[in-house]
Amino acid sequence: MQTEEILIQLGLTKLEAKAYLALLSLGSATALPIARKAKIKRTSIYNFIDHLIDMGLVSKTTRNSRTVFVAEPPERLESILEEKKEILDKNLASFKSLFAESAEAPIFRYIRGVAAVKEFYKDSLKMKGKTLRVITTKEATMAYIGIPFTNRLIEGYAKNGVKEMILRHYGQKALHKYSSTEDAKKTLREVHILPQGVDLKFSLVIYDDTVGLIAPIQENYGFVIQSQSFAHLMTVFFDQMWQISKAV
Repeated sequence: MQTEEILIQLGLTKLEAKAYLALLSLGSATALPIARKAKIKRTSIYNFIDHLIDMGLVSKTTRNSRTVFVAEPPERLESILEEKKEILDKNLASFKSLFAESAEAPIFRYIRGVAAVKEFYKDSLKMKGKTLRVITTKEATMAYIGIPFTNRLIEGYAKNGVKEMILRHYGQKALHKYSSTEDAKKTLREVHILPQGVDLKFSLVIYDDTVGLIAPIQENYGFVIQSQSFAHLMTVFFDQMWQISKAV
């Protein structure tokens, strides 16, 4: 990425970026040499130079009755980022309150690819409730997101005090290192086996007001729905399947 583009992303206009870069190479100069170096009109510099001064990127002094502009060190750019972050941190609560006001409206997201599915599971580690309901397909979720990632998820849920209710298909075996009955208890996991002949093609994850529906590996996609009413519906469905399944 070009230095000019970086400055623009930091909040400078194109002309401000050109002028600051020119002044960096000159060290200090009056408006005319800056304009020539930056290939912009001299008169246009006065339209934005005060903004560069306010940002702390440029200072000005007087030499021989002439106004001279001095480039401040590039490290000042770090301070600009820190100041912006401080402003955001102070006002983040206001943005969150606006988000909360619209939180009742259902949110529907389409996800595709292993990376997106992993992000969904990472988000589930931040759940407010203490119960996670999961139905895994015959392929098993861990075959999709990988055994090491699955192990970390299990450890993360247990660390947060989350109880996992897991429905597996008949004949399906867990491949992760917490598959034994003893390890399941240690990691707050309870496993039931679905009746033979029940073949659910999607993996299902339910927590708080969120439902994740993950398609088989070959289809490589899923849906995430945030809705209290839909989460309630799927929880009722899950609990009914739980009742007719067999505890391991």
